[in-house]
Amino acid sequence: MRAGFNITLECHKSRNCPESDLLARLSMRYRCLIEHLTQNHLQRNPMVDQAIIDHLNEILKHEWTGVAQYSQAGFIVEGVWREVYAEKFLADAKESFGHAQRVGDKIVALGGVPVATRNEVKQSRDLQEVLQFSLAFEAKAVEMYSKAIDMAEGNKALVIFLEDILTEEQDGVDEYTKLLRNSEGAAAGAKSSQKTA
Repeated sequence: MRAGFNITLECHKSRNCPESDLLARLSMRYRCLIEHLTQNHLQRNPMVDQAIIDHLNEILKHEWTGVAQYSQAGFIVEGVWREVYAEKFLADAKESFGHAQRVGDKIVALGGVPVATRNEVKQSRDLQEVLQFSLAFEAKAVEMYSKAIDMAEGNKALVIFLEDILTEEQDGVDEYTKLLRNSEGAAAGAKSSQKTA
């Protein structure tokens, strides 16, 4: 309770003011409200919280995988497409790191401990295959964040937090879908020119 409000209440009581009953009731309601909010905050369903934390840790592992997988793709891409794709893959690695940072911070805010492990990294020297790995990675991220949003129902702030990242992941799906569409023709053209050479 704020000190000024308490002083006013005491002042009214001492003068037998007709408003003293109203102020006393408001004071009691104020205390009950604070108690209720505190209880709800402290007594959240631990099973639900733990389920969300566990799923966010699965997402975090996926993002750590993205950091390694995209970085590796940026390192090993060769040939005429290196100028185009190396920078893109490294930028995607940075985006995955940014997501990992945000998710890790959120896990701690929810009372959990972020994982420091990742899943298996898929790598190839074949650009077409790397693009397919990248599309699959982004699609899996969309699936995982969508599930997290369903699990976070009722926690508006967490839902909005997850939706922001989901939008970026969906952009990744769209981008790699378009790149694969273009690269299939380019790859076919390259193979054709190799045969005629």
